[in-house]
Amino acid sequence: MSRLHQLLGLIVVVCIAAVVIITVVYRVVQPPVPIDDRVRACYAVIPADRQAGLHLDYKPGTNTATLAVEAEEMHKSPTKEQLDTFIQCLHVFIKDVRLATASQPVAPLGEVADHWSASGQVGLKLTLMPGSNNEVLNNLRFGPASGNKSDIVAAWCKGTTACVKCDPPEPTSQTLEVLVTLLPGGHTKKVQMAGSWEAPKQAKPWQLVDRKGRRFFYECEPAS
Repeated sequence: MSRLHQLLGLIVVVCIAAVVIITVVYRVVQPPVPIDDRVRACYAVIPADRQAGLHLDYKPGTNTATLAVEAEEMHKSPTKEQLDTFIQCLHVFIKDVRLATASQPVAPLGEVADHWSASGQVGLKLTLMPGSNNEVLNNLRFGPASGNKSDIVAAWCKGTTACVKCDPPEPTSQTLEVLVTLLPGGHTKKVQMAGSWEAPKQAKPWQLVDRKGRRFFYECEPAS
């Protein structure tokens, strides 16, 4: 082999190596960005420091997207208002936005039901059936939990069988709605929530806040 051929071969090898190195460095250094300008615009509604744990699986030109919200520290995750706005933005050009996972902090059951039924939310809904003590039902402790909504609800229903009845009792990813009824005779205890709260002018059924700024929910106690 002539020196010219050897030189040309060396140049080709060096070029290939350079391309590989540049590609690796680019992928490591550059953060992943949405390849669709519309998706990028939707991400803009959430502050950059609040996007931790938010992952969207979407192929441009399709009508389906899957959104995963991993459990993260609360100061890093998007607020529920920001998440709702993000999903509403996606719905402008994506018909089916599926919520693969949810990160649910501890909250009264009624608040979770209202949040999951809000405009822009997708996936399973919770419906609270009126009964003899709606205060307890609306303020039963729910969460913290992370994962598929159906798995979260199934685990919660299983852990509160002494106090509530869920229909269906074991929801799946195909379940659209779970009806929750407070069982008569169930034992619950009133527990103060952490933090200080401002008493709302028009309290919702799941807002038990007294004049001292203390907020409460009920915990289901297993049958003895």
